[in-house]
Amino acid sequence: SPAPALSVTCTLVAAPGGSDTTGDGSLARPYQSVVKLDSALAPGQTGCLRGGTYGSISTLHRLTNSGTPSGQITITAYPGEAPTVVGWVDIEASYTTISSLQIDGSNNFFTKSASSPCPSPHSTSQALDIAGAGDVFERNNFYQSVASLRGNGVGVGFWGHADNTTIRYNRIHDVGQCEQYDHLI
Repeated sequence: SPAPALSVTCTLVAAPGGSDTTGDGSLARPYQSVVKLDSALAPGQTGCLRGGTYGSISTLHRLTNSGTPSGQITITAYPGEAPTVVGWVDIEASYTTISSLQIDGSNNFFTKSASSPCPSPHSTSQALDIAGAGDVFERNNFYQSVASLRGNGVGVGFWGHADNTTIRYNRIHDVGQCEQYDHLI
């Protein structure tokens, strides 16, 4: 069945043309990065990404700011816009919701071992990782656009304790390569 409609109220905002040093998270002075937006949110607040691209294949988006069981921290698209987050997304926080984003997980953070069944290419993408408790990953379009870097898709609890993780209403495609069975959730 289709996902229920969302109503989004943005507490703070980031935009590709914003600034992490002089921005304050308002529409007039947005932050620039996903990480800065995450770090500025308090439990129960929603951070919205304006349309555009955030990061590159060499960007690590490590989200470490936790919400609470009664107050998720949410990072989502600004209403009516389609932001794209590029690079390695690593959700180390608990009680965090990532919603309604285009996520190109192509990155160059994982180096294969010489004994890998698929030694070429030498580097592949590190999986989007969910390592906190009570995290929600929903309504996202997750893929790896750089075919030569395709690797694991979404890793839940690769490190850390990913207790009570919810993954729903996503489209996950164009990940994995070879016969490593590395195209997983």
